[in-house]
Amino acid sequence: MADAVHGNVLASLRGITQDHVRAGTPLTISLSIPGMGEVMCAEVFRAIPGKRLVCLGKLGEARVIVKLYYAPRRAHRHWKRSDKGCRAFLRRGIPAPEILFSGYLAQYDLYAMVLEFLEGGVRIDQALAAVPEKGMGEELPGLLMAELARHHASGIIQNDLHLGNFMVRDHIVHSLDGDQVEERGKPHGRRSSLRNLARLLANINTSRDSDLDAWIQSYMRERRWSMTEADQEALKARIYRMRRRNLSAYLGKTLRSRDPFVAQSGAGLFTVFDKRHTGVLLPDILHSAGRTKKAEGALGRIGYQVRTIGDRQLLQLSSCGAGPLGFMRLFSAARVWRNALMLNRIGLQTPQPVALVMQQKLPLIWKCSVLSMPVEGIGLRDFLLSANVSQEVRDRLAAGLVDALVRMTGVGVSPGGLMPEHILVAGEALVFIDPAAFRRPFVAPRARIARAVKRFLSLCANIPGIDGLTWNGSSFRREPGSS
Repeated sequence: MADAVHGNVLASLRGITQDHVRAGTPLTISLSIPGMGEVMCAEVFRAIPGKRLVCLGKLGEARVIVKLYYAPRRAHRHWKRSDKGCRAFLRRGIPAPEILFSGYLAQYDLYAMVLEFLEGGVRIDQALAAVPEKGMGEELPGLLMAELARHHASGIIQNDLHLGNFMVRDHIVHSLDGDQVEERGKPHGRRSSLRNLARLLANINTSRDSDLDAWIQSYMRERRWSMTEADQEALKARIYRMRRRNLSAYLGKTLRSRDPFVAQSGAGLFTVFDKRHTGVLLPDILHSAGRTKKAEGALGRIGYQVRTIGDRQLLQLSSCGAGPLGFMRLFSAARVWRNALMLNRIGLQTPQPVALVMQQKLPLIWKCSVLSMPVEGIGLRDFLLSANVSQEVRDRLAAGLVDALVRMTGVGVSPGGLMPEHILVAGEALVFIDPAAFRRPFVAPRARIARAVKRFLSLCANIPGIDGLTWNGSSFRREPGSS
């Protein structure tokens, strides 16, 4: 009977993926926890298929966090590492959820941790995005830097360091994840501390780059250290390099099967599908004859077609690829696919890519298509030249464009071939409709990116609201007398 119980539970757990998170699919798995009773696993927060799961649990009316480890070979290793890190936080006086249970559940053949649920807490990344309280946008960085300084002064280094691993409650920052925590008997020195600080700041949204100096100085005050201007610039250069590496790691997933992407390869066919678009299915795309017509306006001029699949319309951008499939990264369609995902990753709007389809037509010749969700809007130039647009709206769009360019340059992306005609205005949002216009240079990227930004601004010289903007390589300013 026990074998049947743990077999059923494991079978259920191994079928849980990030799709449960995306769709909000609830769980109905009940676990008997020693000393606690029945804990019902309810909402999935994070799932690594076949290995680990983090979810919201219910113990009667109380809520708890449940972490389950069930990889066939490494469950004990992953549980032990997380247990050790969480205990290190508590032992060193670092605010963190209390451990209510941690150990092996023999009846289910898995390891589990049950942690305190921080009622009223907000994850730092969500708090910074929403700024839920007046003044919290300025207070949060100081609180976070003080907590990171406490980590380092206590001999703690958290290697999996990002904003989602911290939660603020009642003006106290709590550390959530002990999975990759290193503990030592003395405070960390300047070199390792600043390297870890750079790791965290590399995850800060690039739109906040103007605040980087303040964040760094806040940390230095907590450690009672001084820093020269040259050292501060060197630290920001390290942050810049880390961002590029982080983005490269993400883009490395976009042509293979790594959640949320599913890659399939067969005779004369290669596809990649983004599972986040739950309303569109890859079989429908492949098996539909797909009536197409040229898209209207700026989309049509770039080469988009509108493809009808059942009762749904998608944008399709087609091109040819030449060479063996192993060289697909050099195909134009692969660059469009990856660039569109890259823009969305850094918070810029573009037609959201759903699938990349490559079909072999002749030896070494491929017909390639990128299918995206439809977008609508008015061309940036036409919109800003309209007499019906107020100066206030022009100023907001100019600020949005500056923010977009800052986001690009902050992760080493160059608007190499970008033109005003490649930007639509949807409401007051900017939509970049030509992903092929962007580059990620490897040689002297800062200088090349600065030249590309200046070239783009020169093309906007006669557009009200944008005319007069200049870029000095690190910040924007408006020339006196411009609109």
